[in-house]
Amino acid sequence: MLNLLSTEWLRDPKELRRFFVAVFRAWQKIDDPQSVWRRRLVIDQIAPAKGHDSKRILEHLQRKGIMTEAQTEEQHEAQLATIRQDIARLPEVSIARETL
Repeated sequence: MLNLLSTEWLRDPKELRRFFVAVFRAWQKIDDPQSVWRRRLVIDQIAPAKGHDSKRILEHLQRKGIMTEAQTEEQHEAQLATIRQDIARLPEVSIARETL
């Protein structure tokens, strides 16, 4: 990897710097505590232990600051629906659905 980076640095250092700036900006967005990427990652990690229960997962996400407390019942239901969609995307859930 370092060999490739050094070759690119010799070829076009300005473009390599621009590339790194773009990568680190994207990384900052991903690392944001309330990013979609982080929410999905945490759901992937905890869903089996929480029995894929959207309410228990929501409580965990709120405790960790990944999702905010809902102000209305409508917002609460929307958060649960979002979590259910994320759970449905999990590989083990998709495989289980296909085998039914």
